[in-house]
Amino acid sequence: MNRAGTVFANIMLGVAAAVAQQKDASTADLHVAGDGREETLRCHGNAVFITGNAGRFTIEGKCTTVHVGGSRNWIEVQDADWIRTEGNLNSVLYLNPNTRVADPGKGNSVSSKWQQ
Repeated sequence: MNRAGTVFANIMLGVAAAVAQQKDASTADLHVAGDGREETLRCHGNAVFITGNAGRFTIEGKCTTVHVGGSRNWIEVQDADWIRTEGNLNSVLYLNPNTRVADPGKGNSVSSKWQQ
């Protein structure tokens, strides 16, 4: 393969990797790790696992479960069957009044927009 072909192949591999990493999977669970991240995530009937710290996330679409295992995150959830906050000192606002909550962590604030 000539140099131009090699460069093109490397570019295509990079594009494929970026597409594979995007946070809009159709049915695969979304796993977000790392500190200080700010992202909008999109659910399509899947689960979200957040294990980072000091992040800010907006979660759009319908999730089965949102698991929060990190600390000091701010998260807004459009629609989820369950929210489980296993981490500490997280703030979670959910918009669906039918969402069920399990909060075994410490110092979390988990509230519905309808409670405010």
